[in-house]
Amino acid sequence: MYVSLVSSNMCALQSHSIKRIRSSQVIYFKTTTSSSKFHYK
Repeated sequence: MYVSLVSSNMCALQSHSIKRIRSSQVIYFKTTTSSSKFHYK
């Protein structure tokens, strides 16, 4: 039981970190695209 609890915890942590990385990537992509648009004007 304890092992399954730990594994589920690790899984939740992993998915959370993946979501955070994805959101940061999206923010980075948005900022780079906006700056490039500003550049091209």
